This record gives sequence, structure tokens and C-alpha cells, in this order.
Amino acid sequence: STRLFLVGLLWAAAASAAVGLNIESESQQQQKGLPPPAKKSSVSSSTRGTGTTAKMYMLSDVHYDAYFGTPNAVGSCTSSWSPSFGQMTCDGSLPLITSAFDDVFTQASQDSNSIFLLLGDVLRHNIEVFANNNTNDYYQQYAVPLAIAANSTNVIAGMIKDRFSKLSAVIPHPNLLGALGNNDCVPHYFMEKMKNAAAVVNFTEVFLKNGLVSQEEQSEWQQCGYFSRLVNAYNGVQTGPALVLNINSVFYADQASINENGAIADPCGQFAWMTAQMQVARSKGYKVIIIGHVVPMAKKWLDNYIATYITLLQANNDVISSQFFSHTHMFTFVTLTSDDSTAPVFDVPSISPVDGNNPSYVAVTFDKDWRVNEIHHHYLSQDQSSWVVGQTFGSDYSLPSPLTTSSLYNFAQQLMGVDKKDPTWQQFLALYQGGFVSSAMDYGNKDKLKVLCKMISTSEAAYEFAGAIKTPYVCVRERERERERMKWESTEYNNEIPRSALLFRGGKGFLVGIQNSECTLKNKNKTSDNFRQLKLKKQLRVVCVVRLVADVQLWTASLSLFRLDFSPNLPINQPYMQR
Repeated sequence: STRLFLVGLLWAAAASAAVGLNIESESQQQQKGLPPPAKKSSVSSSTRGTGTTAKMYMLSDVHYDAYFGTPNAVGSCTSSWSPSFGQMTCDGSLPLITSAFDDVFTQASQDSNSIFLLLGDVLRHNIEVFANNNTNDYYQQYAVPLAIAANSTNVIAGMIKDRFSKLSAVIPHPNLLGALGNNDCVPHYFMEKMKNAAAVVNFTEVFLKNGLVSQEEQSEWQQCGYFSRLVNAYNGVQTGPALVLNINSVFYADQASINENGAIADPCGQFAWMTAQMQVARSKGYKVIIIGHVVPMAKKWLDNYIATYITLLQANNDVISSQFFSHTHMFTFVTLTSDDSTAPVFDVPSISPVDGNNPSYVAVTFDKDWRVNEIHHHYLSQDQSSWVVGQTFGSDYSLPSPLTTSSLYNFAQQLMGVDKKDPTWQQFLALYQGGFVSSAMDYGNKDKLKVLCKMISTSEAAYEFAGAIKTPYVCVRERERERERMKWESTEYNNEIPRSALLFRGGKGFLVGIQNSECTLKNKNKTSDNFRQLKLKKQLRVVCVVRLVADVQLWTASLSLFRLDFSPNLPINQPYMQR
């Protein structure tokens, strides 16, 4: 692994002139006259530790772009005149990331029991553009991107190390866990082999070099991208330590080739490893916290991995207290069940503003059993002059403490039922987007139904359906490309079945019946927790209208992953069959 690292550095040296490599320290940036970091927010009593619980500071998706302000930068920040803290389409600049870490450690200086999570995607997007595509040998093709990755990770890890050293009197030792993100792979989502992939080895070696992991942890981490660590609240008030499972959720991503589109049931044996770790925790009386990068959400993980993961969580619900992921760049939560048979999942926001989100991070407080009490949001002000102490997710929404999966599920259902101008929805949307609502956000990150459906969907089919029914014509506008997938074999249907029994059937058994001027979504076997008995408004009934072709082949303007079906056993009356 050391040889590979040195080879990468040599390739980088040879190519740096061609690609304009711009990896600089903070002092070098300041010598160039760059604006100083933003003013730091004062420490609020709402975020100051109480001495009775541990606190975790969580950042993610810094996406450090060493080429920021040059023609090789990500997005629109390609000149020296680019805003020093970036803007939408831009990845993280050094001044922005420096400012964020300064504020985090200012807040943490008030707490002797702070733990830090850096939940992946340290590296910029599109690092593969620096590859040598004249060869098919992976190590030659990606030697320059691998070297850029190692150097960029070292800048961020070194920044963290320096700040820990300044707080050594408060925090006895660097207590940070860093998860592997999809953009920390080279190219993104890619691992050339299941174990000891080059990018994973580079990433973990940099953390070791900067004293952020032990030799033992790095040796385990570099193999498959996962390891565990026992953490304590330093003031000793916890009933027991927590075992943090730092997993490699890139294995389960829908864009990861290493899992062979889900054909590998347990990539690198991680599910088995997690199960064994749970047994250890149970035997020793530990609680378990699971962290990773790619959040277990519909259209982020493949469906079969979500199903396996839910089974694992339910089997070990007695020891798992909470889960933290990232990847979407927004603050949100995920309910894998509607009840408390699984621990709640929280999605940590991004420092990079690339998706139109505002840079932000969170501070999480726990009860004595390492369950989440509240989540305190900190964000960069709109004028980028200071970091602001924002909302408290929990008390600001009158949610019970500790936060549970069932309370979050019920909260999502509550938001489903309100108008998009409702103050509670607008308040949550501001939190979701990073502190304030941005008109620049893409449709999927400001539309109420799309945002909420991501939080409660556990399959791609369920999410696609809920997104499609937002407006009567959304299928025509956004799903036209799926039309060819919506052709059915005429032999599957019986043209003697009455039209009143017409319905949609989803890939997980979800049904939509046409009844009494509205579509009602329910589950065929009445066991699923998703979208149970969700009433759709009367004006959306057009979505349920279909056309009966003479050969009994049915089609709509494309509902992705759904098909039309007949069932004579369903009591559906007064169908809207216009043709």
C-alpha cells in the first residue's frame, strides 16, 4: 500500500503542471489575500453541554476542491473572482471548510465530552477528470486522481489534527471517526477490488498519519472500509460506553459496481461483521451507534440491501440506539419502519454548497442510553459573514425526547397532511435546506411530497410511485422515458374482469384503487409500514385514469416500476374510466 501511495505521488508531480494542481495550506491561501474565515457564532446555552450527556459534532460532504478558483474547479467557481465561500454548483473551498471547522471547534471548546464525526465525501466531485484514459490499467489510469485524493484528504485531516492539538487541555485526545464516502473512492463509487482497494488504503493511511485512528483501526479499516470503536463520555456520566460501527455503506449504493447490482448478498462480509459486533455489544452491555456515508434510503441503497439491513436492525434493536449517515447534502431523517422496531436514522447536512444547500453542520446530544435527545443546527448566514446557531430539531417541533422512529414517522405523516405554505413545513424546509429556504434548490429538494417520501420510503418502487402522483401530468413530463418498461403481456390479463377492479400494483404489493373520487393507497398484505392508508386528494384522480386497449394491453404515461393489474376481489366502486 505504501508503494502504491508513492507511485501516486510521483504521477501527481509529473502531471501537476498540466492540470494546475492547487493544494495549499491555510497560510498559503491567506498569503494570496483570500478573505479571512467567517465570523464564528457565539456559544449558545442551547448547544452548551449540560454535563449530563455526551455530545457529537457531525460534519459531512466537505468536498474539498483543491482547484477552487481555477479553470479545473467543480461547477462555476472557476476564476479567482469566485466567491471565497463558494455558491451553488461549487464544491468546498479551503476558506469555507476552514471557517466551518473553526466554528465547530469553538463550540466544542465548551465541552470536555465531545466526539466528532466526519461522515464521508472529503473529496471533490469529478476527480476522475484527471485520469489518464490512454491506458486500461487502473493504477496507471488513476494515479493522478489517487494522488490528488491523498493530498486533499491530508489537508482536511491535518486541519482537524491542528484543532485537536489546540484543545488538548479540554479534549484529552483526538476523538474523531471518519466514514468513507462514495466520492472518496476513485473514481466515485468505484473500488477496483473488494478488499484493500487503492482509494480506501490511501484514505485510511492519511487518517493514521494524522493520529486520528490507531494502527489497529487503520489495519481493519483499509480492508473493506469499516471498523468499530468504543467511545465514552469523558465526564463518566454515561451508564456505559457506546460501540460505534463505522460501516462502508458505499457497498450498498445503487451506483456501486462492486456489488454487481445487488447480486453479492453480503459485500465484504459486512452484514456478518455487524451481526458479530452486535453480539459483542450485547454481551458487554454496550449500546451501538451506526455511522456511514450513503444513507439507507430508497434510490440510494439497492432495495435488497435495505431489506437485509432492516432485518438486521430489528434483530438487534435491543442494543442499537441511533444511526447517522449523510450523502444527500440536506438535514433529514429516515424511518425504515413506522414503529420503534428499528432505531432512528438521521441524515447529516453538507458543508459543500454544490447542490444549492446552505453549508451547515449539527451537534447531537444524547441521553444516558445514547439515544438522541435533540439535534442542534448550525449554519452559515446568508451573507456568509458568520455561523449561526439555528433550529433545535426536537423541542422546536414539540417532539418527544429521546427522538424515536415512531415519533419521526408520525411527524412526517403530519407534514404530509399540511399545505406547502404551512408554517411548520416551511420551518422544516429551512432546516432541511441548511438554515433558510432557497429558491435555487432543484425541484426534488423543495417539493414537499418528494422530500417527505424520501424519508419514509424503503423501496425504489414506493418512492417512484409517491413522486409520480404529485401532479396529474408529472408522469407525462418526467416519466416518458419509462414508457417502454410499461408494456404488459396480454396473456396476464382476463378481459372479462370488470373494469371496476382496475388498479395499480407496485413492486412491493402496494395497491391504488379508484374509489369515490379519490385514489387510496394501501398495502395488499397489510403488513408494510410505508404509506399506509394515505389518502390522495381528489384532484389527483387523473393519475388513476388509464386507457383500455383492444388487446387488453394497458398503459399509462409511465409510472416507473409500476404496472396495471386486475383483481376481482377488491371492492372498488365507481371507477373513473373515461375511455
